[in-house]
This record gives sequence, structure tokens and C-alpha cells, in this order.
Amino acid sequence: GGVGVGGHLQQSSSSNAVPTPRGFVNYKDFFEHCKTVSSSRHKHSQALSAIFGILDENGDGVVTYDEFKKGCSLLNHRLPDSQQFDAKHLFRILDKDASGMLELSELNEVLDSKNEYS
Repeated sequence: GGVGVGGHLQQSSSSNAVPTPRGFVNYKDFFEHCKTVSSSRHKHSQALSAIFGILDENGDGVVTYDEFKKGCSLLNHRLPDSQQFDAKHLFRILDKDASGMLELSELNEVLDSKNEYS
């Protein structure tokens, strides 16, 4: 189970799976999927869309700070202390228009600016 072909969520009963409104996400499958994504912008954009869809729990097209914090908490649970995300700080960086909500376009903008300097 987990992230299937094309980033679609599949049903899973694995103990590593977390329920979302659109199915279950298996951590190990999700992280493996993210590691294998090609460096092309199109592939990054697809992965970012999939991640955004997971974070956007209610499917309203925006990620609130609470949704983002919950997603970071899930990731931090699996990471060593030295690699954990500071949800508040990261959200401020990503929330380009300071609306208190993240839109996919804002995340793509950050991705584009990062690629310019890498």
C-alpha cells in the first residue's frame, strides 16, 4: 500500500500507514517514492502536488498552519532530533503572502527559487 503509480494513494492496512481523507499513506513507501523522484521540475512539481494533497486534509485547496503542523509532526516522529522540522519557522518561509495558509503556487514558487540557486 501507500503511494502508488502516479502518486495516487492506495488503501493499506500496514501498521506504518496513516489514514488520510483520500486513503492511507505508508511512511516507508512515501519516503522511498520521494527519494526516487527525478530532479526535473515536472517530477518535482508532481511530488509537491502529492505532498500538498496529503497535507490538505479537508481538500479545500489550501494548507492551514494546523494542517502543516500536523504533517510536520508526523514527519518529525520518524526523524532524528537533529533533522526535525520547525513547523512554525518553515511555515513562515513558505507562506509568501503571509495569508496564514499555503497554496500550491507558493510552494512551487519556493521550489523554483531554490532551483535557480542550486
